[in-house]
Amino acid sequence: MTARPDKPTQAANLTRLGDDGAAAGKPAGNPPSAADVAAYVNEMSAQMAQLAASVNLEMLAYFLDMARIESEIILRRLKPDSAKER
Repeated sequence: MTARPDKPTQAANLTRLGDDGAAAGKPAGNPPSAADVAAYVNEMSAQMAQLAASVNLEMLAYFLDMARIESEIILRRLKPDSAKER
């Protein structure tokens, strides 16, 4: 078993996303919103899909890209009506 480098886990990143009031636009300590999580999943799944594709893991890249697309759909659905009219 190989040792993994010390990197924050996804859960830690999401916790920080909710705790960072400046980045999330909310008072510190609030949990992340659905839009925060969907945006995070969008960014991470896009990066992981590229990584998987770069080593010919086509099926994994496909499923990660599907997660990215689903997160984009969710983000569009969560936008307020005023943002949709612009």
